[in-house]
Order: sequence, then structure tokens, then C-alpha cells
Amino acid sequence: FGYRYYKKLKAKKEIFGEQEALKPADGEAYERLAKLQEMDLITQGRIKEYYILLSEIVRRYLERRFEIPVVERTTSEAYYEMKKAELDKRLIMNAREFLEQSDLVKFAKHVPEEKTIQADYETAKNIIDSTKPTPSAGREAQLLRVVAASQEDNLPESASEETVEPVPAAGREAQPPQSKKAQK
Repeated sequence: FGYRYYKKLKAKKEIFGEQEALKPADGEAYERLAKLQEMDLITQGRIKEYYILLSEIVRRYLERRFEIPVVERTTSEAYYEMKKAELDKRLIMNAREFLEQSDLVKFAKHVPEEKTIQADYETAKNIIDSTKPTPSAGREAQLLRVVAASQEDNLPESASEETVEPVPAAGREAQPPQSKKAQK
């Protein structure tokens, strides 16, 4: 069993290559989706392998995009992690349904119709499309950090105890700023 798992893991790395840390999560996911389509696994009748790779692409994307551990988790554990991270409820439900459908194919030997396979691919793509960071949101967050840092440098001594919370990552709700005194 261990050797077969190792060979499968090695094959995945050969198919997709190593994760590039500098590439945005959505860019990597789109590239992997394109490679998956090029592999033409569906016409070869390798549906289970197709779903293994498709669900891995979505899991990797969610893990990198939202910094939550879902790649090495079961679907129910991934669902828990997404809820704990307080992601959008629609995203959580779409991701959960997608992962459960993938599990049926991967573990229960369910063979979906071609329409369903295409719909699952579109669902995977929609999960990425609906959550990818917008360029303006990234620039705004960076600008806010620069402004906050410059304001912090110009604060009088008495104001240095009150700090503003860092800007949250795109896709997460901002918490109202609190002073250190208010936190105690």
C-alpha cells in the first residue's frame, strides 16, 4: 500500500510540478485546470483519476487562498476548517457539495454522466472565480498598510500604545480596530 501511494504521489508531482510559491493561488489553479483538461482523462475512461486531480486542485486553491488546512483533510474536516475560518456560507456549501460529489466518484465507485462531470469542472472553476482576489483589493490593502505604517511613525509618544489592527487578507471580514488598552 505504501509503495502504491508513493508512486501515485510522485505521478501527481510529475503531472503538475512542484508548487510555485510566488504564483498566486488562482493562477496556479487555472494552470492546473488547463493541464487537467489537456490530459483528456474523461475520454480515456479514467474518471476516478480525473476527480482525484480535480478535487486536489480545488483543495490546494482553498488552502493557499484562505490559509486553511484542507488538502490533507477529509471532506467533513475541510468543511469544519472552512466554517472555522468564517468563509462565505455560499462558498462553504458549494465547496462541500463539490467535494462530496468528488468523494462519491473517488471512493464509492460512482460513475457520473458526462453532463455531471462537466458541471463539476465548472463548479471547481466557479469556486476559484468567485473567490480570487481582485487586483484593486490587493492594491488597496497594500496602500492601507503603507499609510498605517507611515502614520505610526508620525504618532506622538502617547499614541504609540494604541495600535491599529493589521489589514485582513482579502476575502476576510475586517475587525474593528481596538487599542491595546481595550483588549485588556
